[in-house]
Amino acid sequence: MESTILIFGDVIGRIGREALAKALPDLRSQYQPDLVLANGENLAHGFGITPKTVRFMLNAGVDVLTSGNHIWANPAYKDVFSDPELNRRVVRPLNDPHTEGIGYTIHENDHGRFLIICLNGRVFIDESYGIFFDPIDRVLTDLKDEHFDAVLVDFHAEATSEKNVLGLYLDGRVSCLYGTHTHVPTADERVLPKGTAYISDVGMVGAHNQALGGEYEPILEGMKQGGLGKYHVPESDPVEINAVLVKTKDGQATSIERIQKILAKFP
Repeated sequence: MESTILIFGDVIGRIGREALAKALPDLRSQYQPDLVLANGENLAHGFGITPKTVRFMLNAGVDVLTSGNHIWANPAYKDVFSDPELNRRVVRPLNDPHTEGIGYTIHENDHGRFLIICLNGRVFIDESYGIFFDPIDRVLTDLKDEHFDAVLVDFHAEATSEKNVLGLYLDGRVSCLYGTHTHVPTADERVLPKGTAYISDVGMVGAHNQALGGEYEPILEGMKQGGLGKYHVPESDPVEINAVLVKTKDGQATSIERIQKILAKFP
C-alpha cells in the first residue's frame, strides 16, 4: 500500500499555529496526504503545550503532534496528558525520564495505520535523557508482528551527528527518521540504502527573518552580555512554513521532498 505523509517541523507560538492552519488546506489539496504530523513543543508562546493550543492544531488538520525537551516548559502539559483523547494525539520523547504521556502512538484513519515515535537527543541538550537506542529497539521489537503502513520517527536533537547515526541505525526498520529542534531546515533529505527516508532537520513554522522564530532584538541584547536573552514570539511578521513530504510503499520510503513557503503578509 502507498502512503503520503506531510510532516511539519517545530510550530512556534500563535503566529506559527495560525500560519499552519492557513496554509494546510492548500497543502492538503496539492499533496493529498494520508497523515499530517507536526512538532508541537513550542506551541504555547514558544515553550510548551496547553489543551487549547493542542486542540487548535488538531482542529486545523494535524493528526498527531510530536514534541521534544520543551514540552514540559508549561505546566499545562498535565492537563493535556490527563485528557485521554489529547494524550493519544500528543507524543512525548520515548527516552524522556518523565512518566506522563506516551513515547509513541498508533494512529489509524481511513488511509492506513501508522506508528509515530518520538525520541530526544542528548548532545548539547540534556544528557539526563536516556540513551535512545534501546528504547526504540524495544518498541520496534514489541510491535514487529503488527502491520503499519508507515513508521515515522521524530528525532528531536541538536547534534546532526546523533541524527545521522540514528538514521543509519534504523535504516530499513522505519519508513522515515526526520530531525526537529534546530528550527533550521537542512538540505540532506534522501532515501537511505535500505529504504528509510531521512532529513537532519525539517525546520520550523515560525517568524521569518527573526532569531529562530523569536524576536531578534532581545536575543541580540542577551548575546551582547554573554547570554541568550529573552525569547519572545512576534505577534506579526512574515512567516516561514517548513515541511517534508514523504511517500512510502509497503512501509518503505520511495521519496522525500522538502517544502518551504513564506507568508509575506501575516496575519
